[in-house]
Amino acid sequence: MIKILILDDEKGMCHQLQECLTYRGYKVYPAYSGKEALSIIKKEKPQILLLDIMMDGISGLDVLKKAKEDNPDVKAIMITAVDDKATEFKAMELGADAYLTKPFSYDKLEEHIIHKVNEVLKLEEKYDK
Repeated sequence: MIKILILDDEKGMCHQLQECLTYRGYKVYPAYSGKEALSIIKKEKPQILLLDIMMDGISGLDVLKKAKEDNPDVKAIMITAVDDKATEFKAMELGADAYLTKPFSYDKLEEHIIHKVNEVLKLEEKYDK
């Protein structure tokens, strides 16, 4: 089962995404702080991360950097209100696979997630051989 972590301090956003993704058959872990996200990542090892950037304490960019250090294959989609090319560039430089600004289309997010799920499945198939 594909595991997805959602990091967002907006509990309503986390809840909406969690319901939507759980309904589609994914195991979803919500986190409301960077510290909580890092703990879940270490314990559960999700293959896909949905990360807000602007967080109190540990930012989504910090979570991305640490997650990629621990597992370079983890897929990350930034979901943020920060519509800034320098921040987007920094996220991509750290290993983000996509950068969506809020408000975003759920269809667009789902398209990115499906693409990342396919990449994860191909990697797992490769390692299983």
